[in-house]
Amino acid sequence: MRTGFQMHLLGLAALIACPLMGDEGVRWYKGNTHTHTLWSDGNDFPETAADWYKKNGYHFLVLSDHNVLQRGERWKDVTKHERENQVVSKHLKRWGEGKLALRKEGSKTLAKLMTLEEIRRDFEEEGKFIMIEGFELTTAAGRIEKKREFPVHSNAVNVDKLFKPQA
Repeated sequence: MRTGFQMHLLGLAALIACPLMGDEGVRWYKGNTHTHTLWSDGNDFPETAADWYKKNGYHFLVLSDHNVLQRGERWKDVTKHERENQVVSKHLKRWGEGKLALRKEGSKTLAKLMTLEEIRRDFEEEGKFIMIEGFELTTAAGRIEKKREFPVHSNAVNVDKLFKPQA
């Protein structure tokens, strides 16, 4: 009786495992759908993030900065980031002088951030690594009686336009 039960259990396990054993058409992809950069509240350049994920065996990356797509010209004050994490110094050491546009405004150092299209051009490799457009839709929900807001975050992945939170 016990042997019969064990055989049934073994047969069930084999049936469950069958789809996993012979399907060469199935492929797993390693990726990250939630990464912040200097386009919002992250602490490094978007190209630095793309470089790290590609070098560490990831197949895709979504830069999911808060309520923004990496499009158009964007200059970011990197004074604090340089002081705390040496992001500009590390960037210049990694890629040299020609890749990063910098300008001074008084005591501030501003850096021009790369767009998603520029990052794609430099890092995407067919069949190996892609950048997927996305963002983190960020808003707040509140409880009127206590006058307290709670952050609400949702990731939008593989989008072609930015949309704003609905009130």
